[in-house]
Amino acid sequence: MTDLLAGDLDIHADTHVDAAQGATWKTYAAWAIGGLLALAMLVFVVRRAGAQRNTRLGGAA
Repeated sequence: MTDLLAGDLDIHADTHVDAAQGATWKTYAAWAIGGLLALAMLVFVVRRAGAQRNTRLGGAA
């Protein structure tokens, strides 16, 4: 804060930020596979819950 008030700012480009921005295809593939697995699990749970609920509704006729 005192540097800001005194006007002594040391502004320079960070080299590690530039290197971190280049994501590889493996990173994207890992996130895509993870997302698809999460979606498949969600569909499985919803369908299973729906199937269990429907069997309870019918009574002895």
